[in-house]
Amino acid sequence: MTRRTRQPSQLGQVTAPFPPLFRTTSISEYYTDFDGATEYARIDADVFNFTRFQSWSFSWWMRKTGGGITQIAGRQLNASPFPGWAVICRSGAIAVTLTNTHTTNMIEVRSTGFTFFTGSWKMGLVTYNGSGAASGVQIYAGQLVSGVPTFSNVTGSIITDNLTASIQNATSRFSAMARYDTVNGAAAFTSEDLADVRLFPGRVLDAVEGTELYAAGRMLDNNDFVHGDDCDLWWRMGDGDAGDSYDSNTIADNSAGENDGTTVALAQADALLGAGTGAGTWPERAA
Repeated sequence: MTRRTRQPSQLGQVTAPFPPLFRTTSISEYYTDFDGATEYARIDADVFNFTRFQSWSFSWWMRKTGGGITQIAGRQLNASPFPGWAVICRSGAIAVTLTNTHTTNMIEVRSTGFTFFTGSWKMGLVTYNGSGAASGVQIYAGQLVSGVPTFSNVTGSIITDNLTASIQNATSRFSAMARYDTVNGAAAFTSEDLADVRLFPGRVLDAVEGTELYAAGRMLDNNDFVHGDDCDLWWRMGDGDAGDSYDSNTIADNSAGENDGTTVALAQADALLGAGTGAGTWPERAA
């Protein structure tokens, strides 16, 4: 996994009618390049094991450089019947799944009119309102359209809407860039550039709030976001810097120590979800 720094942003500055730019770190200044073969990240703590009746929002910045299926993040068991929830990039579209049993008892909603497979930085936001139905899923995307920064609802097809049972499981863990659980390890590794992941349990962000996250044209510091207090996880990829003006904690790269990250949320206990501070396995990069 390679740390990349200070490369020109492909997104550029976002101008009116979007909100003013915030003083913060650019998207392309810090990001993690996953190799697609052995690298992934996970949180060892038993968190984000949502029920089908819990609402949540998840946002990220990603530069997709390959085709195929990418599990951006989620908590889904790496074994049949694959219970859990996940945000997936499938052939350039975004898919949101909430699963008890794959295909026969699940929700799957995909985006339309939007593709991540362009090699440029794009921001995504998905929300789920806890209704237990596919209609409760919304998918948003931030991208340049004919050179104009655009944030829009790209919710498309309901692929499956037959969820009637629990999506929870005790063994999987929240992970990025691979499906992971404590029994079977990781699978479906992906090779993409990921810069920013942010999770809001119990909060359904709307288009205005999503636009604020996108309109910075870069990673908006959590204490600059109007709903930062609702964010239980912010993981800024590739950023091991200490001494920031906001509360930050270093996450060590367990393989080489060259791709440390920073997690920022409320207080330290909230940011690290009780898993401790400094070097360790929150989250862990395996290779």
